[in-house]
Amino acid sequence: MNSLQAEQRRRLLALARQMKTRLAAFRTPVTGEPVDPSHVAILLRYAQTRPGPEAMEDYLRQLPRSFVGRYTRSAGPQLKETCEAAAHLLREVRRLRPAPGQQHDEDWPIQAYAYSLGWARRLLATQERAREERRR
Repeated sequence: MNSLQAEQRRRLLALARQMKTRLAAFRTPVTGEPVDPSHVAILLRYAQTRPGPEAMEDYLRQLPRSFVGRYTRSAGPQLKETCEAAAHLLREVRRLRPAPGQQHDEDWPIQAYAYSLGWARRLLATQERAREERRR
């Protein structure tokens, strides 16, 4: 991610914060559990394989209906919300203009998306750890 310009990193971090805020506000129906940061980690692992933006969109549409999404009562709604937030993040990242040296880099949108998704996961995990500390 060294190829990202400072202004791009600031914008991607702002998008990550928006995603974290959306996911932190979500509560699973019936159980009231917050979104598990591991759901964001699943998306990040796939994004790091550098699929094309269209393949990433397909993955985001299919994942909530997969075995992972149906594994437990809370995983389905959490994964659905996570994928919806991630799809919004991907659309926003694709709207950003690459720096002059990155205009012909086909991987740029997914690299930028993975960067922002990684920050969203870190921010969400940090918030979850703080919540656990307060409970003790």
